[in-house]
Amino acid sequence: MGNITEIGMKKRTQQLAAIAAEILAESGVDVSQRVEIRPLAKLMKARCDAHYETCKRHIARAVRRARGEMAGQWGGRRPGAGRPKKDENST
Repeated sequence: MGNITEIGMKKRTQQLAAIAAEILAESGVDVSQRVEIRPLAKLMKARCDAHYETCKRHIARAVRRARGEMAGQWGGRRPGAGRPKKDENST
């Protein structure tokens, strides 16, 4: 696995997410219950060259993804966001 400067941040994040999902699947933990993140993050750290905190974040994200709790995507329109439109009569 290459470092960020060699492969790019997005690709590196995708690789770490795939490793986290793989470790979660191999562990056989029940994601509907409370999941101990630390031991899984230590397994991930041993498998790749990421920092422990990064591994914890990716394992937690993989657990949320397995539960179906992922938040919506960034960007796009949001109702009520932005400047209000001027009324034609208020000029």
